[in-house]
Amino acid sequence: MKIKAFGYTVAAICVLIAARAEATYGEESFVRFLVEEPLEEPLSPLGLQLEQQFGQQFSQQPELTEITNILIVEYDDGIDLLLEAPGGRLLAPFTAIDGNAFVADFDNTVLSLSTGENFWLESPATGVERIEVTQINPQQVQVRIVGSEVPPSTAISIDSQQLTISATGFSIGSESDRETAGESPADSADSDADSPLRLIVTAEKRPDEVQDVPISLTAFSAEEIEDDDITFLEEIAGSTPNFTAYTPGRNFLLYSIRGLSNLNFLSRDSAAFYIDDVPYDYTGFLDLDLSDLDQIEVLRGPQSTLYGRNAIAGVVNITTRKPTNEPEYRVSSSLGNFISPDIRASASGPIIEDNLFYRLSGDFKQREGFLINTDTGDDIDFESGGSGRAQLLWEPSDNWNLLLNASFNRYRDGTPPISRPDLGQDPSETDANTVGFNNLDTNAQSLSVNYENPSLRFTSITARRFSGQAFENDSDGTILDQFAQVVDIDSSTISQELRLQSAAEDGPFLWLVGAYFEDRDFNVNQDGLRLGVDAGGPSLSGASSILDEETYAVFGQASYRPIDPVTLTAGLRYEIFNTRWKIPPC
Repeated sequence: MKIKAFGYTVAAICVLIAARAEATYGEESFVRFLVEEPLEEPLSPLGLQLEQQFGQQFSQQPELTEITNILIVEYDDGIDLLLEAPGGRLLAPFTAIDGNAFVADFDNTVLSLSTGENFWLESPATGVERIEVTQINPQQVQVRIVGSEVPPSTAISIDSQQLTISATGFSIGSESDRETAGESPADSADSDADSPLRLIVTAEKRPDEVQDVPISLTAFSAEEIEDDDITFLEEIAGSTPNFTAYTPGRNFLLYSIRGLSNLNFLSRDSAAFYIDDVPYDYTGFLDLDLSDLDQIEVLRGPQSTLYGRNAIAGVVNITTRKPTNEPEYRVSSSLGNFISPDIRASASGPIIEDNLFYRLSGDFKQREGFLINTDTGDDIDFESGGSGRAQLLWEPSDNWNLLLNASFNRYRDGTPPISRPDLGQDPSETDANTVGFNNLDTNAQSLSVNYENPSLRFTSITARRFSGQAFENDSDGTILDQFAQVVDIDSSTISQELRLQSAAEDGPFLWLVGAYFEDRDFNVNQDGLRLGVDAGGPSLSGASSILDEETYAVFGQASYRPIDPVTLTAGLRYEIFNTRWKIPPC
């Protein structure tokens, strides 16, 4: 049997009302490193009086404050911008985020530097592209601190004659990328302690603040994941609207977004699942023990114009920590009842400083079962297994980076804790005659190539993934040798995604175009019942089948901001998929 179909998706135009973010400020005193004398003839205070027809004064503007000196203090992880105003106190500015720039507008202020010019400084720190201090009108001074890829994290402090803006730049907004730039999580936490909480997401394939993304999404940062000890997808469902997750067995994950689930066996999932930009398929093959994570995003609604694999319901997007330029070692362990150790560890650092980096991570978890088989005396619902990941990041130049990622999962579990106790029998005991098992083996490899210049960004993601699952359990749950369910399936997938998009700081017009190819072989080696002697056996009934699927897709999205804060967005997707389902003769 051969099934062939094609389809397309048109994304609706949406209007984004962007939010303004304000930096907090507080009282602090700073050491003055340099003082310049004010101008011999400072500007006279300007007053503006509006007279009504009755001759009554309507308002009077306060005296202007002069900024007479600007000082930059550089640190390993950022800068302090000091604005000195000996003649009076600077008022708290109006702040906003404009693309990759933090903007602070000072009203009733003039720039009176000894040079008589505006202030401009290029690349003062890692992740900070430039600093501008300009007189944008006769009574207003604007400070712009432009990040290399995302807005810098900022904090504002004011004393009697000086205002300080502390800025920390990121290569991209996640914790792991701050580490790649040479900043450890602890240093980042210290530098951000007085700054407003800002969560950077990549839902639209570019770093944006979560409140500026016109998508219904919920994001969890590395700090939240670590603080809440999130290791299963179920643990975020309670904090995510219109998202549910359920695991009937450790190696079997069901989740739904707005009522559309991934419960598909031989068809496409409505809700896509990504780990490090690599799509994962089939509910029985998903990695459940989540470790060494940087961010989790749950995107609700169609995402077909931004992601390679079609996603009608939404996307679960998981990002792991990346290799760092500074040595980093993490170990955590826990022990629970039923003798259940949980050990997680990771190591990261440079192989060649500022050029080649590595990261290794892994976890192991084990638990005894609580359902005892009285026929054998063993517990049947035990768990044992773990996963590992190795990453190699190469940055040959400022424009190029290549990330090689390899991972595996290996679980050797028992059967689900289901029993059919007789009257008066302990419900934690069963008489099943079949010693079942639930085994899962997966491995994945991917190569991500990224190029960026001031005008555009190119991304190529090549991935291969193999998954195999085999399980057997006693279907009747009795000591009689009647029925046992037997399943043996495996899947092999090769995918290639290409994206070309405008750079994050490209201005009012942003665009993205992409292409996607996937070749998937899904083999059902056995799916049926094994009949025992008490059911007229022995015999094995069931079906075997082979599913071959090829997918070709092109997609794109464009956004235009005619006026701030309005953004118009349109997208298009065209996809062709060929499916061949083969059923071998009995």
